[in-house]
Formats: sequence, C-alpha cells, structure tokens
Amino acid sequence: LLILIWLNAPTWAIIGFVILWWIFNIYVSDRVLVAATDAVPLTKGEVYERAKHIFKKAGVPDTRLFIVDSPVYNGMATGMNIGRATVMLTTATTKLPISAIEAVLAHEAIHVKKRDVLINQLARMAFFGLLAGTVFLFFDGLRLLVDDHFILLTFLIYVLMIAFPIYLSFVAQWTEVRADYFGGTLLPGGRKQMANGLSELANAQDRELDKSFEYSLSDNR
Repeated sequence: LLILIWLNAPTWAIIGFVILWWIFNIYVSDRVLVAATDAVPLTKGEVYERAKHIFKKAGVPDTRLFIVDSPVYNGMATGMNIGRATVMLTTATTKLPISAIEAVLAHEAIHVKKRDVLINQLARMAFFGLLAGTVFLFFDGLRLLVDDHFILLTFLIYVLMIAFPIYLSFVAQWTEVRADYFGGTLLPGGRKQMANGLSELANAQDRELDKSFEYSLSDNR
C-alpha cells in the first residue's frame, strides 16, 4: 500500500488493491489457521458422525471438522462459508460429554451458516469507513475546533482505543447470542441441551483456570 502511494498510483488502484488483498486474506484464513495450529482432520468416530448430522441440519454439509491438540476447552469456526468452511475443536473439548460436544458443534455451525467471521470483518471495515468519511466530510470543522493537528490526531486515536473495542464487542456478542439461540434448534435436546452444554464447557474452562492458578502459586513458593 505504501509503495502504491509512493508511486502516486490512482486512487481507484489503491482502493482496488486493498479490497483484493482483503479478499485474498479472507479466502486463505482458514487454511493458514489449520496449518498454524497443526490441526488434523477428523473423519471418523462418534464426534465426526454427530458433527456431520449437525452440519447437514444447519445447511452447511460441506463444513470440515478439525482437531487441535490443546488443553484449552474451546471450539472455533473459520472461513467465510463461501465454498468452504471449517470447524475446529480442541482435544480437551472432545473429552466433554457428547451432549456438550454437540452443543459446541451446533454453536459453531450457526457461526458458519450466518457467515459470522465475514460479518465481523465487514463490521471492522464499516467502522473505519465511517470514521474516515466523517473526518473527510467534517475536516474543516474539526480543524477549526482543534487548531493543533497533534491534538486532533490524539483525539482520533482515543476514539479508536475506546469506541472501536466497544463497537466490536457489541457485534461479537450479538453473533455469539445468535449462535447460541439458533444452535439449539439443531440439537435433539433443543435449547436446553445448548444451555447445559455451554455450561459444561464454561465449568470445564473454570476448572482449568483454577488448576493453572494453583500450579502458579505452587511454583512461586
């Protein structure tokens, strides 16, 4: 981007480059994550069969399932569901009761179906676009209010530090609640199974944190 600006490239070329680079990164993001975590595909067993049933019911039958060797209890949906998508479970999560594993899989399946990874990316772009447009449209007024450009820049940085995380948190929480709500419709036990399964996951995470804290205390003695 800096090279294009240095070369005085046309504005349309710079914008086009940014968009194409963003699309490319989105396209390869799931492959990069799978490679970076040394995830292995799961292609058989009870968890695999339950996952395929849930993915088919969600309308995303081509979603791939991978296992990441990790003691952390968690699941993750990657990819944009544009031709392909991936759900990843940690090895710790696969040790939970099968009903809880189903709840995690259903939650992630809704993330895939609703393209929540893409939505979060678009939300970021919308925020920066709105900020840039506001500065462009009202730059003269802002400059009159704040003659010192350093103060203006500091103000914009504080906007990014405070407003941006709050905005992203709102979008993320909305997608998480939606995944919980609709994920329950994919489970044989309905939303009750979803609630119990996510509670089981949260309790396992808390137990792991308590264990890590105890180890930390013992190491410092």
